Amino acid sequence: MTNKLSRHPLTILPVCLLTLLAMWLGISRPAAAQVPPADLQLLAWSPGGDFLLGTTPGQVITLANGSSQLSQVIWQIPTTGGPARRLAEGLEPQLSPDGRWVIFTPLNSPDPTTRIAIDVATGAMGPIEVSLLAAPDLSLPGDPAGRVYRSPDGTKRAILVNQFFQAELWVGEANRPAKLQLRGEGELFSDLSWSPDGQSVALIITPLGSQVDTSGELWRVDLDDGGARQLSRNNAVDRSPVWRADGRELAVVRNEAWVIVPADELVSETFMVDEAASISPANAPIGTQAQFTPPIDIRVIHHASNTCRSVPVGQIDTIAFEEYVKRVVPHEVYPSWPADTLRAQAVAARTYGWDKYLQNPGGSYHVTDWANNQYMCDGTVDSTNQAVEDTTGEYLA
Repeated sequence: MTNKLSRHPLTILPVCLLTLLAMWLGISRPAAAQVPPADLQLLAWSPGGDFLLGTTPGQVITLANGSSQLSQVIWQIPTTGGPARRLAEGLEPQLSPDGRWVIFTPLNSPDPTTRIAIDVATGAMGPIEVSLLAAPDLSLPGDPAGRVYRSPDGTKRAILVNQFFQAELWVGEANRPAKLQLRGEGELFSDLSWSPDGQSVALIITPLGSQVDTSGELWRVDLDDGGARQLSRNNAVDRSPVWRADGRELAVVRNEAWVIVPADELVSETFMVDEAASISPANAPIGTQAQFTPPIDIRVIHHASNTCRSVPVGQIDTIAFEEYVKRVVPHEVYPSWPADTLRAQAVAARTYGWDKYLQNPGGSYHVTDWANNQYMCDGTVDSTNQAVEDTTGEYLA
């Protein structure tokens, strides 16, 4: 296949799919230029540097199997300061393995296998054959379990592992074992982005234990020497960094606005933040809404930054409430800590989840599985399970 064809998916599709596209675009024609709402996640920076592609939350969709998932609105954001343009709304938008397209599933498509591609270079949009998205599996036996990020040229893999109050970054070249590059205690590593030359990665490091992500910072790791450099120091949220094509700058969401920053300098800033959004479980009692019986279930939405769960971004799961607490506690405290400490954390985690439920019992979801609420994985640990069982029904009032 030539580069010309691979860069322009519309040229390789059958007429029936083009007809489907015409129908779909008739429903989802881009709106007038406007400012994207909060919770922006960046996906890519165009090779020419003219625009960014990013997403914001859309609407909760009931799928054919009866499950629920949050759609995402996809935006084209000029880096020149012009207004953003709403391109489309769909499910699970993500960057293709080679970084050329943003791929998503359109809403209300009669064919559930249909995928739409947005060209990162031009912003052009159209259906794409799923076979074009196939990428070789770079994982090897012995690799740690975590989220795998493929380098732009497909020769390297980075693996983020966030489990049991520890975070690790592993990197491996094709057919070679992955090596540990960076480890953090009481932290989360997320939002990894490869530099265009494949020699560095940018990522967000967020402290654990407070259930607040207002101190997540931008870091850079150079793979040749393993050196890690902090690129931001502030009191706001950093997330979803993407690289400029020349590798000299990064675009990142900071304090709910996208900014462009140097890729090799520390930027220190102080922002006005909403203190009410920075309440930890220990300071968030259920108070006057207290009830003696906790909820039976809690609805949890999968956040794009969570690396320990392999489910679609935006998927909403209904989880037994005490099971939810068990899946939170071992990732907010060391499971090896004293039993009294684990029990205290269990009460704090239960209080936080209970309070979030009471704020909107009938909501489509109550919490995320990320540090902006409480970090939740699918696994549990005996020691923290016992702490949750020992404190069943206890909360901070």
